[in-house]
Amino acid sequence: MNIDPAIRGVSAVSFSIAASLLIVSATLASSALICAAIAPAMAQQSSNSSAAYEADTARRIKRAWFPPKGAAQSSICVAFSIQPDGTMGGLRLERSSGNAISDVAALKAIQNASPFRKTSTGDKMIVRAEMIWMPEYSGGGLNGPSPMNVRVTNLTGATGTTRATASGKTPGKNSGKNSGKSSGKTPGKSSGKNSGKNSGKSSGKK
Repeated sequence: MNIDPAIRGVSAVSFSIAASLLIVSATLASSALICAAIAPAMAQQSSNSSAAYEADTARRIKRAWFPPKGAAQSSICVAFSIQPDGTMGGLRLERSSGNAISDVAALKAIQNASPFRKTSTGDKMIVRAEMIWMPEYSGGGLNGPSPMNVRVTNLTGATGTTRATASGKTPGKNSGKNSGKSSGKTPGKSSGKNSGKNSGKSSGKK
């Protein structure tokens, strides 16, 4: 059976295109599988990097912290930012120990520990440091528990504070305005007008 050369050429081109599409599809599927396998590992690596940075920051603060002599057990919470190059800023006291001298010592520890390492993400970080002083362990020596405990938490991207602020402001404004509009204005106007009109009409007809 003789086949027209033009038809044979078209068939060859079609077969070549189909084969190329199959190769592209197989390559894309393989890439998707590789990305799916790598993504959890990358996320775990990022989490480990952040945790290591927090631990290193806590160690630096602990080395620079000198609670006042005779200070009672206390818990202090401070917050600050760390720029990508490790410089510190925005230092503030979030929770006082109840002792001004202890609070100042905690703030000085953050200042003396700065600059910190370059941030693990390469971006600005907002962190919170909880500093606990337990004087009962101060004589434990090298092998005993440490009287100072510092825990650093990365707050970058956290929305808890934002949600709390919004929920604290919005309900008050809405409830005050709505209640004032609905209860204070509307009933008085409608009841006064309606009662006046109704009583006047009814008495006039009678």
